[in-house]
Amino acid sequence: MLISKILKDHILTLSQLLLSITLSCLSVSNCIAQNNNALKFLDSIAIPLQLGPDASLINPALYESCFKNKDLIALGESTHGTKEFNSYKAEIIRHLITNDKLKTIIFETEYCNVKKLNDFLLNGKSDSLLYAMSGLYGIYKTQEVYEMLTWIKNYNRSVESAQRIQIKGADMQDPYAITKSILENVKDLNLLKPASFDRLNKLHKLYAPAKEIKHSKEDFAAYKEMINDLYHLVNQDKSIESRQYVRLLEQTIGLRETSNFSQYRELRDKFLAENVIYLYQQKPVDSKIVLWAHNGHIAHAEVGKTHRMGYHLQKRLGDNYYAMAFAFDEGASRIYDFEGSPRGYKNFNYSSSVKSNSLEFALQKIKHPVFVLNLDDVQENPSANEYLSKARYMRVIGAAYLEPDSKNYFWFPVFESFDGIFFFQKASAAEGIKDKS
Repeated sequence: MLISKILKDHILTLSQLLLSITLSCLSVSNCIAQNNNALKFLDSIAIPLQLGPDASLINPALYESCFKNKDLIALGESTHGTKEFNSYKAEIIRHLITNDKLKTIIFETEYCNVKKLNDFLLNGKSDSLLYAMSGLYGIYKTQEVYEMLTWIKNYNRSVESAQRIQIKGADMQDPYAITKSILENVKDLNLLKPASFDRLNKLHKLYAPAKEIKHSKEDFAAYKEMINDLYHLVNQDKSIESRQYVRLLEQTIGLRETSNFSQYRELRDKFLAENVIYLYQQKPVDSKIVLWAHNGHIAHAEVGKTHRMGYHLQKRLGDNYYAMAFAFDEGASRIYDFEGSPRGYKNFNYSSSVKSNSLEFALQKIKHPVFVLNLDDVQENPSANEYLSKARYMRVIGAAYLEPDSKNYFWFPVFESFDGIFFFQKASAAEGIKDKS
């Protein structure tokens, strides 16, 4: 009897084990089948693009599927300093200028410092483009951006002034540039209270050498009083642009009053969105804007417990805002090397993604070398929707090189963050400007 019971128990245990293995195999088999179905569907709806140095043969379906009837098109990048990102964005911009009423390009760069470049492109006759570009962040001083701006300069020479393309910035991190703009452009500063005028000049001189300065609570209280005086002055003048300069000063001082990087980042993104909306409201009627910034800024999800610029833009503009992320699986990026001697921009290499829940890992299996996915189209298919929903992370390369590569992945759920994905299986580093004239 005992032996019989033992045998029965063993048989039962073995049966349960076999059932568990069978169910597990079926689950794996179903998962593989679902992934295969998802990839087959993604292959069919992906918009394949030309690979190589000439991006002039971008598939027209890109514009019809993604950009039609969108007023503000954000073109992102998982890292600043990738040649393909720059080249293809430049081609999109050229197409939208010549075919779809694009009149304004906003860079993730200082609002005040880009004025020199904008003036040169609109009507400059003497200064070189290289000199005019000095106000851009260094990440944009590449051959690809230089060639795009050369094309815009020539385009502006061929059309009436009302049809010319403007370059703007949305950032507010440089107190020196902002105070300089106020001192040079705001009328009747002599009517300010003497204490406020003195504070404005001292603040300008304080940031003349680029550096970080700690301010006391008393300093911030005095700066707020100065800003209130400036608002009173420009409100009397009724100059919209003068008021914007004062708002930029208020923003940059607000950034310096934050207590940690997370708070700084969230406030900066809120201010970026505010400045983009200001420029959006100034754009010519029925025209488009392209916004060129990092994926981390254009995303409309709540990321890392912070709301990014794209969150505020989508909330304000709804379907008129389209966020196109740019990503790559493997390749190189031109990044500023903070640790090198001498410091400067260097090329850093990234291997193919092995992070199974990343966007790069999911998209590396699609057959096209370069392609675009409109995420509304993806969500129509249950298998593809489930497959990409598992991509909760993506590579986010910031201002510095991080090793190992696993440190470069951040929580960016694809559907919550973006409207489309521009993907390269392989990418290369941006090139420095060759024309030194």
